[in-house]
Amino acid sequence: MNFLTELLVSGGTGSIELILVCCYIGILAACALAIYEKRVMGEFIRTVLKRGATSPETALTLRELGYDNKSSVIRALRGNGLFKDTVFEASDTVEFDKESHALPVYREKFDPATARFYIPEPLKYKAEVRFEKKGTHIMMLVLAAILFGILLIIALLLKDQVLVLIDQYLEAMRT
Repeated sequence: MNFLTELLVSGGTGSIELILVCCYIGILAACALAIYEKRVMGEFIRTVLKRGATSPETALTLRELGYDNKSSVIRALRGNGLFKDTVFEASDTVEFDKESHALPVYREKFDPATARFYIPEPLKYKAEVRFEKKGTHIMMLVLAAILFGILLIIALLLKDQVLVLIDQYLEAMRT
């Protein structure tokens, strides 16, 4: 007896329901994280660009940018944080590959009070697009929750039929 048939016969579909619910929660968490990244963390990128910090000479400190007390921004600037391939410290040596992509710099430690940050001119457009605020509204999360909630309910209602179809397909592939 194969795995899917055994699940159907033994009534062990609880694990499938759990998988579907976890997928739903994961999709909503990913949507919320994307909105947070673009709206909240992207505000720092937009501020750096608005203030014209596009070279080591025009780099600004976190205090000058108004982010000296924002621990989430400081974390994003450290190590392999969110800004690793976008925002650079004035003392960093920025290297570009053939396609003008900046090679990320691993920044383990820096002094948040004195470090000066900038976004190199070749990365300006990429940063604007990646952290664009437009189209990332909280209503998108609500719509995603409703849409994927409906799909979850449909999947839960039709799980037995789908499992039978998958089982028949896999059986046909073996013969």
